Amino acid sequence: MKNNGLLAGVLFFAQATLFPILNSGLPLTQFSWRLAALVAMALALSFTQSAFSPRAMLIAAAVLGLLGCIGQWQLLPLVITQLGFSLLLNFQQLNVRVQLSGWFIQVIFLQLLLTIAVVQVLPAAFLTGLLLDIALLILPALLTLWADRLPGWSDVVLLVAMAGGGFLLQRLTLVTAAALLILTALLNPRIAKKASSHPALYAALATVQGLLMTLTRLHG
Repeated sequence: MKNNGLLAGVLFFAQATLFPILNSGLPLTQFSWRLAALVAMALALSFTQSAFSPRAMLIAAAVLGLLGCIGQWQLLPLVITQLGFSLLLNFQQLNVRVQLSGWFIQVIFLQLLLTIAVVQVLPAAFLTGLLLDIALLILPALLTLWADRLPGWSDVVLLVAMAGGGFLLQRLTLVTAAALLILTALLNPRIAKKASSHPALYAALATVQGLLMTLTRLHG
């Protein structure tokens, strides 16, 4: 994915950070330097997926991650996991789809890390809802990415099931459930033949869906 440049890095960063920060409702006045360090770590990890030097970005991410853990060392295992996963993704010969799939898995841990850093204490109900939300952001994008490699139209059936399940569980509104189906249809490789050659588009899909989920919740 190293040919996607600055825009790709920005989209990957937005995918990793916007939803956990906006969904937590954290006021800017409470944005601590430790949280800023973790957000900067996410930025460095995001740019390992673009045209920048992955080695330099990983070193920066390691330093920033350690700074972000000061005073909240329970986050250190998640930070170490991020760094190890980035090493695996960026120094192995992987095709674009496999590397992007690995990045999406990494986003799950990044969003958990940032949410814990913001909220600090996660009640069981909040954690369950958060995991459902992250699944509804990541799994549709992954299914869409691999749609043309799946049997028949099984991806469509699964996406409809996710949209319906998210609505029934009250994690999605009618608007966000419809948006999920429309956005994934627009990037389905069976329809958009060249979509899979622009992997950052799938990060954009998850980012837009996360913003829609946050906005609909803010406005009831």
